[in-house]
Amino acid sequence: MINKNFITIKNLFCLFLCCFLSMANVNIVKASEADTSSMTLMERLATIKTSDLLAPIESYGDLSRVQTFIRKIQKGGTYNIAVFGGSISAGATLGNPMQSYGQLFTNWLVQNYPNCTFNFINAGYPSTNVTHSSFRINEDLLIHNLDLVVLDFSVNNFEDKNLCEKLESIIFRILAKNNETAIIYLHFTETTATYNYEGDASINEVPTFLTAKDDIYFALEYYAIPSISYHKFVWQEIQNGLFSWEDVNTDLIHPNAYGHYIAANLLSTFIHFVATNLQPDAVINVPTLRGVEDQRYIYYDNVPDGISVNGTVTYNGFIHAVPKNIMERGWIHGTAGQAANLNIDFAPNNGIAFVVQFIDAEGSNVEFIIKTDGENPKKYIMKSMPNEHLRVIEYDRPVNRIEITSNLAKGTFVVRDVGLMKKP
Repeated sequence: MINKNFITIKNLFCLFLCCFLSMANVNIVKASEADTSSMTLMERLATIKTSDLLAPIESYGDLSRVQTFIRKIQKGGTYNIAVFGGSISAGATLGNPMQSYGQLFTNWLVQNYPNCTFNFINAGYPSTNVTHSSFRINEDLLIHNLDLVVLDFSVNNFEDKNLCEKLESIIFRILAKNNETAIIYLHFTETTATYNYEGDASINEVPTFLTAKDDIYFALEYYAIPSISYHKFVWQEIQNGLFSWEDVNTDLIHPNAYGHYIAANLLSTFIHFVATNLQPDAVINVPTLRGVEDQRYIYYDNVPDGISVNGTVTYNGFIHAVPKNIMERGWIHGTAGQAANLNIDFAPNNGIAFVVQFIDAEGSNVEFIIKTDGENPKKYIMKSMPNEHLRVIEYDRPVNRIEITSNLAKGTFVVRDVGLMKKP
């Protein structure tokens, strides 16, 4: 019998789910204690116990907001569920957005709380890091009235300056809009870039994940955010022999459909556990910031259409995109062999960050030069990647003007977003 408290989806993976989601049966033998050599992946996943899905909960944190959310949905109503993070949350490499962990988790809520209407908001953005997210948050996330948000930034913290403070600012801004919004942090994982699917190299946990882990945890602990480690679960079960990296991932970073089902079940198991162990009503603390230095990131904001207050944009060779969604905005240079220029003048006394993106699958690179007032021109090279490659460039100082010149042989170069770090 399938426990109704776990995800069921009517799609091509129905058989997998029937096996996997029966894991609530405490009499099933744990994978590490069973002979799984002749089992299919679906059968192996069915050996997982509920206790094994609870083990990766790294911190229960302050459960008052999660419990408040559960009490609300037990009464019915309409609720908005969002994921905010990088390409994993966006469902990159899946092909079908209905298979993403956020959508599956929302489907589980629909199944288990039939008197409610749940709207799913996918604010994932491939390759984005905390810096980029800290100034796209208003436009992509906070325009919605949020009831529960899952954050995902553990594998995208490259080039992030002051990671802890920026993650704190994201959490603070979510709670500042609605202090009852439940937040759950989901730690994803990756493997070493030296691993080759065609070779015999062993898989190792990527060192950069562990390096950034402390900064992430400092922010989560300060706001007492519950956190769950997909990272811990996956690597533990790889060591147990339950599955291999290739079984649940499409490449060095991105989970496949099975990986997304695992992530969704980690979330649903957590919510089910809290729902069955509800505590008396608790006072929800009002969040505060640590100090004045942290406040500057609160004021990061995406520039509407790229034009700041009292600012202007001029360009030659770029096309200003008309955004249809969060992935289609900015200024696009797509003419091979032709240089393009983009100049942005800002109101004074603002720090800035901006995102450049190179899209090309044909083995080319793009070269671009950036000049700001008070600085000599600096050359950057972005290498071709199979998927979109994104870089955040940040100036933690007042900048009045940036000049960008790009040259490309193939592909598309995009100045995707520009963020202002306003003074408090």
